[in-house]
This record gives sequence, structure tokens and C-alpha cells, in this order.
Amino acid sequence: MDWDANNLALEIERTELLRRHTQERLKQLNELSEMLRDHLRRINRTRDVERARMQKLAVAETSPRNASNQSMLSADHILRRKHLKPATGLSPSTIYRLIASGEFPPPVKLGIKAVGWLKSDVDAWLAGRQALVS
Repeated sequence: MDWDANNLALEIERTELLRRHTQERLKQLNELSEMLRDHLRRINRTRDVERARMQKLAVAETSPRNASNQSMLSADHILRRKHLKPATGLSPSTIYRLIASGEFPPPVKLGIKAVGWLKSDVDAWLAGRQALVS
């Protein structure tokens, strides 16, 4: 009988240790989960701010006041993808195929999911194409 009581006491002690360990692990996991949520909130805020900034730039690029000054843009002006078709006459899929083969200037990373092309690079590429035709 003493042996069963000792085994029972040991089993209770082991169960209590396991319960405390499980509670500690749950606490650690909850803290980690909260840290990840905070990090994700910061990433989303940064993305939203970047998206708003890019939309503001896109609106500024397409405004009528800015359209009359397109010829006055510097050579380092950034062209977004939607402006490449009017500038080059190429579809986006053709542009990306040419980039992959090294025949078109690669884009410049502007943000997490935003790219653009230097106007000077696109102009130089167009000049090179015109020289091939001539």
C-alpha cells in the first residue's frame, strides 16, 4: 500500500510539474503571438503610408498642371509601369520579357511592392532602338 501511495504522490508531482511547464510555454507563446501582432501592425501601417505616398505621387504625375510640364521633367524622373506603355508602345508582359532577357532596363525598387524606371534609362533604350531601325 505504501508503494501505491508513493507512486501516486510521484504521479501527482509529475502532473503538477507538467501543468506548470505547460502554463509557462503558453505564456511564452502568447507573448510571442502578441509581438508578432504588433510587428504586423507596424508593417501594415508602413505599407499604408507608402501606398498613400505612391498614390499621391501618381495623382501628381497625372494632374493637368503636371501634364503640360512633361517635357520639362528631368532625366532622373521615375516612370511608373502605366507610363511605360505610352512612352514605349510595349505591353507590360513584353516589357517584363525584355527585362528578363536583359534587353530592357531593369526597374528601380521604390517601395515594398512599387517599382519604376528611370526616364533616362528608358530614353536611352528608345534611342538605341531607333538607331537599330535607322
